[in-house]
Amino acid sequence: TMSLSLVLLLTVVVSLLDSCIAADWHGYVFFYTDVNFGGSMSRYSVDSSQACYALRNLDAGKAVSAKWSNLVQDGTLGSDKKGHAQIAFYTDSTCQSAAKTFSTKAESFPTNFALNGIKNKIAGFMVMETSTTVKGTAAPQWLQPKPTLGNFDPNAQ
Repeated sequence: TMSLSLVLLLTVVVSLLDSCIAADWHGYVFFYTDVNFGGSMSRYSVDSSQACYALRNLDAGKAVSAKWSNLVQDGTLGSDKKGHAQIAFYTDSTCQSAAKTFSTKAESFPTNFALNGIKNKIAGFMVMETSTTVKGTAAPQWLQPKPTLGNFDPNAQ
């Protein structure tokens, strides 16, 4: 029974280490129909990198500004090569068009996609953690905004 207990203990330890090493994260991307995060807002739930998220038909081609929260921040990308993850916005729903990218660590969110040449053109997005390659697609996980009084604060819990 001593060896069985040891095997069980090792199995539990390996399982716990494996779950701790896996980079589990869950974030949100918020799209707005006006500059400076004004107008209507659509919120997408995101939990995978390297997966293309197609916007719902109702939202495609309407984004003018965007914010995000709780996205993975460490990765192997970034112009400074210091291991940042990025979020990429595409004008097609399969994430094959030229991407406009932003660091997921950035506090300065795109306030007007017209400055990037993609105002009212976004149809998909992807969180890039390890490469710019699309490794799959993810079903749109659109969520109803939480009811609030006044302006919606994406950082509110």
